Amino acid sequence: MPEKTEREQHLRNEVGQLTHTVQRMIQQRAEMHSDLSWHRQDIKDALEMLERGMVRDAIEVLRDSLDRRERTREKRKSN
Repeated sequence: MPEKTEREQHLRNEVGQLTHTVQRMIQQRAEMHSDLSWHRQDIKDALEMLERGMVRDAIEVLRDSLDRRERTREKRKSN
């Protein structure tokens, strides 16, 4: 197999980095979708509880949902 030129190797490395970035973005999208589904279900549960007069239980569901969001949230980069 012939040696790759410097340019060919550079482009091959770049393709590898971009592929890795795309794979990471796909994983992040799946995680965000899962997180959104959890929150949507929590809101539905809380609304049902409120409609049945279970205010304390609804508050607990919403607090737990918010706590889970804070624990799993990716920290923002500061400049």
